[in-house]
Amino acid sequence: MDLGCGTGIFAETVGITNIIGVDISPPMLEIARTRMDIVYEDNIFDLQLEKNSVDNIITLFVLADYPAEKKKDYLQQVYSCLKHGGRFFFSAYSPNDGYMGKSARARSTLRSGGGSYEVYLEDLSTYQYMLEEIGFRIENIEIIGSEGSFVRGSKGTSVDREFIVLVALKE
Repeated sequence: MDLGCGTGIFAETVGITNIIGVDISPPMLEIARTRMDIVYEDNIFDLQLEKNSVDNIITLFVLADYPAEKKKDYLQQVYSCLKHGGRFFFSAYSPNDGYMGKSARARSTLRSGGGSYEVYLEDLSTYQYMLEEIGFRIENIEIIGSEGSFVRGSKGTSVDREFIVLVALKE
């Protein structure tokens, strides 16, 4: 299950179409339906899934818009619906990320399309602590760095990117 699947690009990239995608955005799900066999429009923070019913869960770059308390509630929900032996594959922007981190610095308000929203970036140890406190066993942790380019208008900008990637097991 890919929670916050967006356009379903993960399923397409790995070549597995039988991943269940869940997202709240109808335009994103319209594209995801071309890449995944099953997609649902739902709020990933209020899923009505049976306990111990899902084999594996993927959440990629979905939680930056939410404070730590809401992230922890979400992670608890993920733990609850995973089967024993199920894995949680998780990635997030690092506070050291040259784009998200520099722009946000954990709790700044960003302007986007005339609106604003909060960005909350946690460090690796915070995610690790939350997952272990809930009951997960961390199997793998990586900090991945790369260089990224962004074009706005006629200007291009190069930034160093840094991402947190975790694999956690529900024993």
